[in-house]
Amino acid sequence: MQTTTTATASDAREWWEEEPFRAHMHGPDAARSLVVQFGLPTCALCPQATSDVEKMREKLDFVHVHSDAHSDLAAELGVAQLPALLVFHSPTDYTLHQKLRGTDVEDVIKKRFVDQPLDTNADF
Repeated sequence: MQTTTTATASDAREWWEEEPFRAHMHGPDAARSLVVQFGLPTCALCPQATSDVEKMREKLDFVHVHSDAHSDLAAELGVAQLPALLVFHSPTDYTLHQKLRGTDVEDVIKKRFVDQPLDTNADF
């Protein structure tokens, strides 16, 4: 796995004012974190990463969306190695993880969501 990049208040940029972040931050899921998975149809490892994210989503409370690795967002963040995940809590609290292999997806999500278990008693 490639070194992760975490934002601080001084380097937050305007990319988070675009979709899917704007709708997420102002919508009904605003209290939940957002995991953006970057991939391509030709990425051999991306289907397994998707499966791993979905398994973790059954255990932890977050929103999962996909983004094309050739998108403007991917370029802005410097996504260069797939599969990649952006774990977004807020404009000043996000982490980009790239070149995920083996148990990396599960490890990343467990580490970032350790204090956010799925509330199975919530009204849906």
